Amino acid sequence: MSVIACSVVKTDPAPWKGEVTSGKHHFITDKPESFGGHDTGPAPYDFLTASLASCTMITLRMYAQHKEMDFGEFSVEVDFFYE
Repeated sequence: MSVIACSVVKTDPAPWKGEVTSGKHHFITDKPESFGGHDTGPAPYDFLTASLASCTMITLRMYAQHKEMDFGEFSVEVDFFYE
């Protein structure tokens, strides 16, 4: 079995902040100010919803291409609820 993707998060001196490396890409993760972070980057649940929306969009595009359909431009929204 081969690795498809790998992400690493390195801690930062600021509370809740981290530097994410995913393949050749680098970005910051943080928590909102209301949670004690500095809101310098998306929170982990933002990455979760973004990954689900991205995967769904790509899957729909692949399906459309396979069926020789043209969906045109569209968007996918994923919401995360907390109670």
